[in-house]
Amino acid sequence: MLMVNANIFDVPSDALLLTIDGAKAGMEGNIARQFARRWPEDWTDMVRSLRYPIPLGRTVALPWEGDAPWKLFLFASTLHHLDVLEDAEKAAVATRAFLEGLKLCIKHGAKSLSTPVLQGGWRLSQQQALDAMWGPAARSVVEHSGLKVSMCCMP
Repeated sequence: MLMVNANIFDVPSDALLLTIDGAKAGMEGNIARQFARRWPEDWTDMVRSLRYPIPLGRTVALPWEGDAPWKLFLFASTLHHLDVLEDAEKAAVATRAFLEGLKLCIKHGAKSLSTPVLQGGWRLSQQQALDAMWGPAARSVVEHSGLKVSMCCMP
């Protein structure tokens, strides 16, 4: 894992992870909204391709051949607007979504992934989110697969 103090859209990789509220379209995270402004045609087509609802803590993959420079998009359902969760539950959502994202990268042949820190709409601290994402299972998947993961934080 490589911590990168850069805009996620400026970090080259095969796959890009975007956060959403999987309840329905239109409930995306800030980075997904920024993506939609930069690549509006791709975004419109992607949203049409997603099958909602996507359960909280799940990640879905969408192979892509549009104008955006990534060949695989991961949509992590880590945002929600209904339930109140304890910190341990929030961390579990980040853990599940990230681990599933890593496995989907491998399944689809991606060699590199750019991801934000999955703090969720509930705002886990950055350290809590990093700890949740980089547990033993995620480290094992990355070490055994050789997947290069860039954790992007805005400067």
